[in-house]
Amino acid sequence: MTADHNWDVSVYKTKLVVVTRNSVLNNDVKQFGKKFLIDGNEETCWNSDQAQAGSGQWISLEFREPVLLEEIHLTFQGGFVGKTCQIHAVIGQEDATSYSKILDFFPKDDNSRQISFYKDFFRLSFIPSSSD
Repeated sequence: MTADHNWDVSVYKTKLVVVTRNSVLNNDVKQFGKKFLIDGNEETCWNSDQAQAGSGQWISLEFREPVLLEEIHLTFQGGFVGKTCQIHAVIGQEDATSYSKILDFFPKDDNSRQISFYKDFFRLSFIPSSSD
């Protein structure tokens, strides 16, 4: 996932508490770690561990306060795209471990920037959890 260079990532970075993911390719966090998910550089990326690909990959973003997300942009490397993907969020004041599915999406198997739900305008509250 890379950030759109027309989008000011720094606005959300100040509100971002934690970025987590379930795996990193060969545990090489220096080259493929979570910091590359939102660094704004198209030359870097988070890369999941392919050995765990069948178990489902995920990314979690937690914010200090409620944010209004109008778009989410993801870029998948050609040949390594998820066949069925979902966006989940904690909505309202629910338990921080209780996620609601917002939408399903089916990304293209190429390097194009994808995923946007700005037309529907969901208000998402990301509540920080007490775990790492």
